[in-house]
Formats: sequence, C-alpha cells, structure tokens
Amino acid sequence: MIAALATVAILTASDCHPIQTEKIHGRDLASALPAFAALPADAEFGYAPNPGQERIFRTGELRRIASAYHVDFRSEANACFTWPTSVPDREKLLAAMKTTLAGREAKIEIVEQSQNGAPQGEIVFPASGISQSLSDTALWHGYVKFAGERRFPIWARVRLIVREVRVKAIEDLRPGEPIAASQVRLETYEGPLTRDVTATALSDVIGMIPRNGIAANSYVQMALLSAPQDVQRGDSVQVVVPMANGRIETQGIAEAGGMRGTVITVRNTKSGKTFRARIEDRGKVVVVPAGAPGLAVEGKQS
Repeated sequence: MIAALATVAILTASDCHPIQTEKIHGRDLASALPAFAALPADAEFGYAPNPGQERIFRTGELRRIASAYHVDFRSEANACFTWPTSVPDREKLLAAMKTTLAGREAKIEIVEQSQNGAPQGEIVFPASGISQSLSDTALWHGYVKFAGERRFPIWARVRLIVREVRVKAIEDLRPGEPIAASQVRLETYEGPLTRDVTATALSDVIGMIPRNGIAANSYVQMALLSAPQDVQRGDSVQVVVPMANGRIETQGIAEAGGMRGTVITVRNTKSGKTFRARIEDRGKVVVVPAGAPGLAVEGKQS
C-alpha cells in the first residue's frame, strides 16, 4: 500500500511535458529526461495523447528504450506528456464566425460557449454547423484544426441576425416549371441566420426549375432548384449520326431528359424504333456507337 502511494506521488508530482505533434519522438524524451539526450531526435516512440489526456512512460518502458538504444538510464523516474489545452478566447471564436459570414451583414452575439480545454490551432465555424432553432439563439458547432487535419469539437450558442437582399416568390412556384421573372422579386430580409442558402439575386433563380413546390411569399432556397435540362422528355431533337466519311442528320423524339453529356433514349420519328444518343447541346444529340442499330435514318448526309 505504501509503495502504491509512493508511485502515485511520483506521478502526480512530476510535471507533464507539453507536446503538439502526432507522435512522441526521441527529442521529446530527451526534453523530459536529459539522460535520453543521445536518442535519435526523429525516433518514434508511440502516439501523442489526445488533448486533455496524458501519456506516461513508466520506468520499465523507459529502461527497455534505453537498452535498445544503448542509453545509460538508472533513474526511477517516469516521463509524462500532455497536449496543452485552454478554453478558446471568445474574441477568437467571434473572428472565426465572422470569417465564415464574410460578405454578409451580420450581427453576432455569443451567449454561451463550450468550456472544455481545446488544443491550439485554427478555429473554424462552418455554416453547416449552425443548428436550426425556434428560439432567438442557435447552437453553432465548430472545431479547432490541429496537428495537420485533426479536429477538436467546440460549440457556442449564438444570437445571429443578418440583413441582406433575398429572392422571394410572388406566387406559388410549381415543380418542373421554369421560374419566370414575373414570379419573383427582391426583398430586404432582416432576421435570424438560417443554414439553408437563400437566393440573393434574380439571376440565381430565373429560368431555374423547382424540384418541389415553393409557396408564395417564401424565400427561394437554392437547394430546391435545378438547372433546366438541355433536352426534355418529349422534345423534338436534332439527331447526328457520325459516319466514316461524314455524318447524317435527322430528327427524333427524346424519350428522357438530361443535361449535356447524358446518354438518353431517342425514338426515330419514321420507324418508331429507339436508339441511344448522347446530349451534345440544347435540342441536339449524337448517336453513340451502340445506338446506331434500328436507327433506319432517312436524313441529310453531310
């Protein structure tokens, strides 16, 4: 019992040496115990502890290292390493939030923040970390980037108010129908910051296709919009058939829609048979090699 208490006393009395790298090296052991000064500086002796924890090399382990590297080590000492931590400064949290919201007129008030010690590093508060809330405050999850790409989670409860121009629907916007200029307008918004990206210019939405219905008097969210397809199902399309000595052009009906580069099924207007073709431009497709059989074109050769 006395021996156990003595061991604890040794551990608690010894100072833990700060470390801010992924692994513990020879230079770190030498810094903690000068007897290991002869160790190769870059020799690795295990992973560093996580922030807030300790890594203790006890006497037996140290003697095995000393024996392997022909170091004269006769001490009963232990070597302790810890990752230095501290509660992040509120001003640094605020600066990171302002970086994320750069270009937006925002008022940020930190109401509360995590009090856990965090390692030194770059503080990041991504917009995706903002939790939606029915109250006047929101929980914003961020992290400290340290030791390369490692992340230590932090959070803050904030009151966020933004003032910006947003696009609002004047009338119900139907899914699948391009948005016309007469259906939307610009309006100044001042209120809580939302995580969803809202359109801020008419050019962002005019001609775009709502995936779902958007109610009148709603701000238009970019995630609900799709770019118009270059070819719609049922469109009459120009069909180009590459040939060894030129090409043939004819007309077909698109059996599916898509953007440039998409391979779709096209129906021959004369034979009724279908073939595969790649969308090259708006209203124009090029037959892919496997799509030629059944084409039976009677078109114009060039």
